[in-house]
Amino acid sequence: MFHPRAAFCLVALTLAACKPDGDTDPEDSGPSDEDTADTAPPEDPPSDFAAGTYRVTAMEILDSDQGFDLTGDGVVDNKLPAVLMALDMAVEDDMSREGMNATIAASIAAGDLVNLVDARYLGLLLSYDLLVGSQDEKGALHMDEAQSYDAHGQPFSRLEGAFLDQTAVTLGPDDVQIPVTFFPDEPALMIPVAGAIAEGTLAVEGTACTLGGAIPVDGLMAQVVEPLIPEEGYGDRTKEEWLETIEALLSNENVAQIELPDGGRGIAAALSFSAEPAAW
Repeated sequence: MFHPRAAFCLVALTLAACKPDGDTDPEDSGPSDEDTADTAPPEDPPSDFAAGTYRVTAMEILDSDQGFDLTGDGVVDNKLPAVLMALDMAVEDDMSREGMNATIAASIAAGDLVNLVDARYLGLLLSYDLLVGSQDEKGALHMDEAQSYDAHGQPFSRLEGAFLDQTAVTLGPDDVQIPVTFFPDEPALMIPVAGAIAEGTLAVEGTACTLGGAIPVDGLMAQVVEPLIPEEGYGDRTKEEWLETIEALLSNENVAQIELPDGGRGIAAALSFSAEPAAW
């Protein structure tokens, strides 16, 4: 897929390459057109947005026909609903896309799943941080620094991008981690997404995006599947048997369609979310 950010960079590079050298008249003591172009102020930003903090109020795992074309074949890539069907066989709770979306909605409403967004726009560069939070008994929000930032103070999940107009944004590709609740009343698990891209809107009043990318098979197994399956197994199969079966299924190239830079395989996925202004 030819991403809008790539188009923006291509236009800039093309203009730079086509810029005429031009000779300066020695009798002209004023600045040349070239000098004037080099010292002219930059074009005004397409948006007057500066900064905002938000709390995610709705999040949905999208159906298989929704998301992005990640492989460049003109077809939307989203295998996550099929993967959830496989996980549904290994646990007692409803792990289907519909069941997961119902669990996510209930957890957000109850304050058990608190996803935060910190967006800043400076020098034509937009940073869009996905953070983990919590809500106390009085309803106040708190940001979980340990799950949101590394030892150097950098966010684990930062999407960088640009405004296309006053509110439309394009983000990524960047590697992120998405907190998702799989079981009611249990802590969220972090789903790794490699090469995540997002498109949507951002304004002081709120933000909404569709996000897509590749979930690495090894990361999904270690961070999600293994913690989800009970130690005693499920049905007539042990945990080890379930892990072997699911890993073999997820590693199939018809499921893990994306080849990652590290040589691993990734599962195409997509979700949408919206967030309202909030402080913490």
